[in-house]
Amino acid sequence: PVQRKYDLAVTVAAGRHMDAIVVDTQQTGYECIQYMRENRIGVAAFIPLQGIKTKEVNERLRSGVGNKSKLCLDVITCADEIRPAVMYAVENTVVCETLEDARELCFRRGEKVKAVTLDGSVISKAGTMTGGKAAQDRPGQGRWDHQITTQLKAQRDRLLAELAKIGSSSAGPQASGAVSELEGRLKLLRTKEQYANKDIKVTKEKISGLEKQASELKKQEAHVLGEKQRTQPLVDDRRAAIAQVRGRIFKAEEGVFASFSESIGVANVREFEEGQLKVLQEANEERKKLREQKAKLAAQLEYEQTKNFAGPLAKIEKRLEATRLKQGAGEAKAKELGATEKRLQKDLRQAEAERDEARNGCEEAEIEVKALQGQRAECSSERVKLSKKVTAEETAIEQLRAKLHAVLQKAKVEEVALPLVGGLTSLHSEAGSQAGSQAGGFEASQADTEADSEPSTRASTHFSQGDSRAVRRDAADAEKVDFSELTRHRDAAGKQVESLKKGYEERITVLRGEIEAMQPNMKAVDRFEDVSSRHKHSAEDFDQAREDASEATRAFNEVRQKRHAAFMGCFGHISAELQAIYRDLTKSSKHPLGGNAYLSLDDTEEPYLGGIKYNAMPPMKRFRDMDQLSGGEKTVAALAFLFAIHSYRPAPFFVMDEVDAALDNVNVKKICNYFKQRSRDFQVVVISLKDIFYEQADSLVGICRDVKSDSSRTLTLDLEQFD
Repeated sequence: PVQRKYDLAVTVAAGRHMDAIVVDTQQTGYECIQYMRENRIGVAAFIPLQGIKTKEVNERLRSGVGNKSKLCLDVITCADEIRPAVMYAVENTVVCETLEDARELCFRRGEKVKAVTLDGSVISKAGTMTGGKAAQDRPGQGRWDHQITTQLKAQRDRLLAELAKIGSSSAGPQASGAVSELEGRLKLLRTKEQYANKDIKVTKEKISGLEKQASELKKQEAHVLGEKQRTQPLVDDRRAAIAQVRGRIFKAEEGVFASFSESIGVANVREFEEGQLKVLQEANEERKKLREQKAKLAAQLEYEQTKNFAGPLAKIEKRLEATRLKQGAGEAKAKELGATEKRLQKDLRQAEAERDEARNGCEEAEIEVKALQGQRAECSSERVKLSKKVTAEETAIEQLRAKLHAVLQKAKVEEVALPLVGGLTSLHSEAGSQAGSQAGGFEASQADTEADSEPSTRASTHFSQGDSRAVRRDAADAEKVDFSELTRHRDAAGKQVESLKKGYEERITVLRGEIEAMQPNMKAVDRFEDVSSRHKHSAEDFDQAREDASEATRAFNEVRQKRHAAFMGCFGHISAELQAIYRDLTKSSKHPLGGNAYLSLDDTEEPYLGGIKYNAMPPMKRFRDMDQLSGGEKTVAALAFLFAIHSYRPAPFFVMDEVDAALDNVNVKKICNYFKQRSRDFQVVVISLKDIFYEQADSLVGICRDVKSDSSRTLTLDLEQFD
């Protein structure tokens, strides 16, 4: 930790990974485990750097949790190569200064993170709280002590120096003996360490037991002191009385034994008794010690007489010979291993050379890949430009096709004579072949106009479609027009436009005079008016249909918006009520926060067309699908969902058929209490076989068989009169 105050917090945050050993690969971890099994060293956990999957750091927690809270990863300093292992151990745990800061983060702000305080309290992601120092955390806190770290570093340097000294010395029996001696000492120290750890554990357990006994004794002592204070006056009175009685006894004894005391030269008979008794006790103690010493010497003599030294000496000599043979074999094996080491070092150098060549090849390949990626980016940008250009050209073609369709349609309606190629007389040769007169030609033009009036309106928005009938007909008509005889006036401007306009007006005047001089077909005017009227009505019907379609679209969008608003209003109400109801049904004295339940939509744009997912997490349970919950948990979740729907559209009563079949007594009592709380909102008719429901009900209805009438009989009992 970056500061000493984070020692306990980091220890608690790491948890079971605190004593884990970091290795490079899983294979290395397996080899370490095998070695520990063979040597019976103990148990340890390993974290392989290549086999773990670390979660990404939530940067929002790093910048938005306030000054009193920090990510646990930010208060730990470690080498870069083992940082993934540290991230795997602590994840996104947040370290808070006090428990109130942790509550603010997890409960009031609703962050789903694990929070650890400086005094070791923990708030998990599920909302459960653990306070105080655990027994396994107390020794873990001391591991960060700087003094111990310094001593371990000094011991490491000393051992490295000894190892270097041993390696620099000449290979031989002395070096092998030193290595063997050090290995033996190392194994002995490890064994002592294990025994010492076990003794420490046992001693701590004894200390905890003695502390409990001491607390009990203190309670007893306080009780005894109270009794003593209460009885002290009586004891003092009794002592005074006893002293008076003893005084009278001593005076009586002195009077009786006065002549005897003067004859032996003592002050009184008590002095004589005390001296004589002390001499007797000392004599008894000396006699007892002499008996014990005699028994020990006799047992030792018997053991020495039966002891045989020849067998153990032979065994020691055999073991010495076997050790010398092993030493010789070990020296031979050491030479063989030295040769193998040289060969492996040579192979290693060759492999490193091949690796360098492969690395150079990879760098060249990466350069080529980057160049190709640059070319690909250029081609992609060029393709985008061409796509935009093609789109613009297609738009221009559509505009030109629309303009061509309008010109040809206008020419047909106004009977404008366009110059045609190949000596054709009409754009529609089929109509011209069927009618030779002017009236017949007009009828053909009229029929063609009527046939084109409706498709032109429908196809006016998709001239780019090659399979459109109007587009194909316009293309065929355009091929018949001789554009070389048409005069182009698109580039005219200024006075040239005025002269062209004046010329056309003069020509129109001449043509009108010729028309007045001609004998016109009177029926053509009537038919033209009829066609114009029908065209006008068709245009009005089209405009009306378009307005109706727009109105229908607007009404549809309005209905869809109302439908979405109504659905989301119901969904939001039920989702909020579901969380509160499920929490009420699952909370208890051990789990005051209860469980968590929520709804989620499959389609957020049009939610009424998709499904709804319902997930429930009971207290102290991790997230699971609904089908993986137990029967009782599913029942509680279903009841919560039913009551949430009822809160949106209340019903007068419920009928429930053995909903408590999969529930235990605790959950049945919770359901009964909830029914009691909501009895003002709705009535519940429950079919049940549980006594708890009978106790909490307002009235009972029983169905039984009537033997006399051979039919069912109903029994009722009003329990409110017994309240």
